[in-house]
Amino acid sequence: MNRILFLTSTVSPSNINFVGSKEQRRLEYIRAVNFYLEETNFLILIVDNSGYDFSQDFNNNKRIECLAYKADDHSAFGKGYGELSLIKYGFEHSHFLLNADQIIKVTGRHIIKNINRLMVSCTDKNAVYVDVDLKLTFAMTYFFVSSKEFYNCCLFPNLCKLNDRKGYYLEHLVAEALNVWMLSHHKFHEFKYPIYLKGHQGASLKSYRAPGILRYLKIRLKYIIRELMNTFTLKTL
Repeated sequence: MNRILFLTSTVSPSNINFVGSKEQRRLEYIRAVNFYLEETNFLILIVDNSGYDFSQDFNNNKRIECLAYKADDHSAFGKGYGELSLIKYGFEHSHFLLNADQIIKVTGRHIIKNINRLMVSCTDKNAVYVDVDLKLTFAMTYFFVSSKEFYNCCLFPNLCKLNDRKGYYLEHLVAEALNVWMLSHHKFHEFKYPIYLKGHQGASLKSYRAPGILRYLKIRLKYIIRELMNTFTLKTL
């Protein structure tokens, strides 16, 4: 299976609140890319929508494709709109994505410490793998796995719905898209294990915590429930 790790990047945010300096953000992106280079064997696509070209930082490493462009001001719609627009740009300009079977989307400065463990069970290239609430109203979009079809059929056509000011975030769109995805006789799965996230939010210096035992139990329970629901759905088709 041809898997591409897609890292989204905004080194120099425009009209969006963030902490730290632009140089600090740049170094955090570089640290994350170096982690994935060392800990995984995936090809890595990093797209920056503030015009910063990371190719100068990685000496044209053949495992990395770096795209950069200057996005229009999307502050009126918020970060979700900007991020999905960035991903759409990657789809339109990346060579790596041409033959991709599965896209591993990661918000660029985040390090998924247990990414290899999580990916072991992501064996269905036609399915979506995501941490989402059981009511399918809010999905964790800093890390999820899917085919290109999920983006083309369910996300990109609804880009215009994203609006932070109206309280409709990318997390809501992905969760809503899963409902449409299932109606098309596709499946999605919860992760078997909690996502072990290292880093901090763009608007805060507060670091993420390592998942505790309660988080492990909650994620495993959600995984079991979702697999039972998938089985039931298949039997009723």
